[in-house]
Amino acid sequence: MRKVRVGMIGHSFPGRVHSQAYRDLLAHSRIGIEPVMQTIVGRRENEVKLAAEELGWLSYETDWRRLIERDDIDIIDIGTPVSLHREIAVAAAEAGKHIICSSPLAGSKAEAEKIWRSARKAGVVHMVPYPLRYMPAVRYARKIVNDGLLGDIYHFRAQCCPKSNDRLGTSSKRELLEDLLAHSIDLGRNLIGEIQEAVGMKDSTECPVGSMNGTTTSPHEEKISPPNENSSCESMNTALTALVRFDNGIIGIFEVSQLGKGFHRSNLIEINGNKGSLRLDLEELNTVRLCLQDPVTGKGEFRNIDCSDYEAPGDELRKLAGKKSGYEQAFVYLMHEFMRGIHENACPSPNFEDGYKNRVLLDAIKRSAKTRTWLKIG
Repeated sequence: MRKVRVGMIGHSFPGRVHSQAYRDLLAHSRIGIEPVMQTIVGRRENEVKLAAEELGWLSYETDWRRLIERDDIDIIDIGTPVSLHREIAVAAAEAGKHIICSSPLAGSKAEAEKIWRSARKAGVVHMVPYPLRYMPAVRYARKIVNDGLLGDIYHFRAQCCPKSNDRLGTSSKRELLEDLLAHSIDLGRNLIGEIQEAVGMKDSTECPVGSMNGTTTSPHEEKISPPNENSSCESMNTALTALVRFDNGIIGIFEVSQLGKGFHRSNLIEINGNKGSLRLDLEELNTVRLCLQDPVTGKGEFRNIDCSDYEAPGDELRKLAGKKSGYEQAFVYLMHEFMRGIHENACPSPNFEDGYKNRVLLDAIKRSAKTRTWLKIG
């Protein structure tokens, strides 16, 4: 079996879920390629040493530049803050390493384009981990759409309300909101198609640093003084909404909010056509709610479909019948596609081109939220 040696940069959430996916892949993959968890990188030696032991890495480094220079590394897995993506990804591409880079691909359209072009010029395999594409419910929803069961599609909606995390710093919360919107945009592009124009709207919250409690303000209101005038306050985006039109004329709505209460990781998808509708919430990863209109009466009711056993065409992963897939299994599917891409020397999807297109949309939505005008995407 061919072995490919992985160098992981970062050991926070992306690093941990990717580490588990590499381990699990060995028990499921049939493509004859084996990831070796060679080295993990972190800035603080005591922390990265512990992470290497906990996650199963053979060694550790404290400088990502040394990692990229090494001859015993074939893959660079980037799980750092987005501000570091461009520098690391470009250096990895120039060193001839295959790259998987967490979302969003970059902090701007220009940086994302630089990363994509560098990887394409180097001829390396590249991928952006958008795991929602590989959730059982999403894979089955794509089949329903592609099979034409909903008829002509008129409307797409994505709503994301993550669990609040007051431990995140202000900059991390801003990154989280953009990251969640990028994942929703990628789902829309994957299920419906490319987007031609968009207009965005954002909501901001005045709150003490480190707290999600505060008062919302809109462009039409004066700022309200914080409850404690002696506390340090910042204004940060807590909700983003975008209205879009896809190339095929379909209307879409994307909503992301950090102010929802009682949610774990709600990610609602709704698609409406002239013959039926489907809904899914990724808090229930294995269930699609489908309503098909009776051609005679014109009526229909939603029914739940368990799609835990659904296997998409070309699916080569072993799966135990009747076992429910969880969030972590989506990363196993994703890593499987990445390894198959390396094995076949072909970039899987989603790749840096998708990351670039999603970044273009993110930037357009943010700009249009300031100008309150529709913007063409391109």
